[in-house]
Amino acid sequence: PGNLGALARCAEAAGADGLIIAGGSARPFTPKALRGSMGSLLRLPVFEIDDLGAAVTELEDRGVLQCAAATRGGTLLDGFQFGDRAVVWLTGETGAVHEELERVSPITIPMAGEVESLNVTVAGALMLFAAARGPR
Repeated sequence: PGNLGALARCAEAAGADGLIIAGGSARPFTPKALRGSMGSLLRLPVFEIDDLGAAVTELEDRGVLQCAAATRGGTLLDGFQFGDRAVVWLTGETGAVHEELERVSPITIPMAGEVESLNVTVAGALMLFAAARGPR
């Protein structure tokens, strides 16, 4: 819940139009999530969905670019071409990609040293602000 709240805050700060929360995720309107969001969860439109695969398909059909954070093997974030409309999918910190997200563009944040991964909020903030810059 704390990470979800912080991600909502980052999304609002980056200029996101809304937040999509798939089933099995933290609940957005719990005290811990609301506290972490500093009010962002009350200002951003929040869409709670039960079927992630259906949402991915509908966004594809609408021509929305979709990407998902990938610990390894994706296009490097600094080289990824975001469109005017993009959805940035984030999952838990295990590094596992949901089956429904295997068909969206994986993005990897380059890291130095022996760091294996970033906290989901940190990774999400980097991706959201990169997406906010739009096409390059």
